[in-house]
Amino acid sequence: MSYMAFIDDQSQLPIRKRGRISAPKSRGGCVICKRGHIKCDEAKPKCSRCIKSNLNCEYKKPEKKSKGCRSERISQRIILPKGATEELSKFIIRPLETNSGFDDELSVEKAPAWMSGYLEGKMRPRKRMIPRQASPLTRVLESSDCLAIDMPLKSKELFHYFYVADQQSGVPHKDQRRDCLSFVTNNPHAFRSALIIASLHFVWNKGDLQQFKSTFLVHKVHAIRMVNEWMATKDSSQFTSIVRQVATLCFAELCFADVVSAETHLIGIMSLLDHKKQLSSPLTEEDLIEQELADRYFVFTYTCFVGFKSRLIEYLRRVDPTGNVYNITPDEAMALTSSFLQSEAPTGALAIKLAALRLLPSFFNPMPAGVKMADIDGYYTILAMRELTAELDGARIKQRNRPGDSTAVFEAIWSNGVASKLLAQYVFSHTRSMSGKLPPSDGRQRFRTTWCGIQASANMYLHHVVRMTEPGFLEQRAHHYMMYLFRRELSQLSARLERPDSDISRDFLFWHYFLGAIHMYKNDKESSTAEFFYQGICDWSKATGVTEWVDAWAALRGVSWPTEYPDELTGQSVWERARYK
Repeated sequence: MSYMAFIDDQSQLPIRKRGRISAPKSRGGCVICKRGHIKCDEAKPKCSRCIKSNLNCEYKKPEKKSKGCRSERISQRIILPKGATEELSKFIIRPLETNSGFDDELSVEKAPAWMSGYLEGKMRPRKRMIPRQASPLTRVLESSDCLAIDMPLKSKELFHYFYVADQQSGVPHKDQRRDCLSFVTNNPHAFRSALIIASLHFVWNKGDLQQFKSTFLVHKVHAIRMVNEWMATKDSSQFTSIVRQVATLCFAELCFADVVSAETHLIGIMSLLDHKKQLSSPLTEEDLIEQELADRYFVFTYTCFVGFKSRLIEYLRRVDPTGNVYNITPDEAMALTSSFLQSEAPTGALAIKLAALRLLPSFFNPMPAGVKMADIDGYYTILAMRELTAELDGARIKQRNRPGDSTAVFEAIWSNGVASKLLAQYVFSHTRSMSGKLPPSDGRQRFRTTWCGIQASANMYLHHVVRMTEPGFLEQRAHHYMMYLFRRELSQLSARLERPDSDISRDFLFWHYFLGAIHMYKNDKESSTAEFFYQGICDWSKATGVTEWVDAWAALRGVSWPTEYPDELTGQSVWERARYK
């Protein structure tokens, strides 16, 4: 609004220029022009302004009102689990009651974030809370022209809930402009993923999705539609965005204990990565960054799937030995999820998961312009592994007196928070890898590595060393791609180890190689990939002069290794095999 001074002599006022004749507002402009509040000529495929400024012009596709037509239901079945289309028609077509507006008070329960809504309703009176002040993001949400996607039903309320979730838990952002959610509104894929993740945060925190169930399903269907539309064109520029979208869908299905749908999405990611590898075109620096992001989404999805499926298998083994994770009904799945969350609330494990979930949109965000991914210090991931290993050591010692009872080991793994800390490090370390350089170690141990390298190592450590994960059958392509990534990362680290200024720990690199060798020894001990890991162990032995298993074991324990190693004979066999190459 312009400022005008009031004066007595109106003749001294400047002559007012004739204003523009107003015209009906057009909503068909491109995203770039809308964002800058500039009139767009709406030329297709690129408007004149974007061509002149050399900008990436794109138009937001109008989201059609769905009546559940047959062709749409068929396209949804490509990824949706059986029966989901009927549920969607139930929630999308049915008129909804309108509640208070977005600017009204938000009815939330003022309690620690780790307390589920189910428990809060029984223990604390409901209170109403008004946000302290309008955040920058709130002002953006008030104008739909600034957003990359439409916000139907209760989308704005859901997103606002997610935005203030960390403030309610007592950990507000020091600078709200740097909040990871502030950067998703301009990218349709990242924005859609953030809304799906917000739904998961709500159900984990409150114990029930009913308030936002229709909203969640709408965005889930649109995410599926994005994937199906890409399958028809296979636009290479959108490849990473599509992997990101499928990874979000897989994670969402896991959170609702739908193993069948989650595995379908994981296989879908593998198909996308295979398709990308077959293109074998020269990669630019930007392509390499996009490939790294796609690989990270695969590793994250693979890890979450293996971990959650293992937890279900172990739970069924204890309560119903004849049970099958693929035969769990949706109601049983939700009951199990609720049971897991309630068991984690008293130990603080749920609070850690909620904190990681609140930062997860930063993981599924496109890389900011000019930012490059760097090495990370795996110290905090190793710290989480050491804590988990110590808990398991203690639980296994207790189990010696009760050999038929695996409860102590199960509780040590899942319910006391150490597994949640490890999961959280997947998100936190990704954020740290974009800082450009390693922070000072301040005298503590430093474990320089790559993001994919440490996370692949963690997968093998949990599966083969502490035996926390036993995922059962899983398509071999996923295992093979994980080992391909692991081998690639170790080759890069080994090449840099010999540089004069290298601060890569030789023992830490040996730990990586040994985990890969154990995996290959159990799966394909004569392959070229197995020989690669054996050679890495042999090189370490020659460089350090270590020839005895007891000394090699001490080096492994210097990183993270159990005192109660369940499969020590395999470890010795791998060592001997590599030593006498």
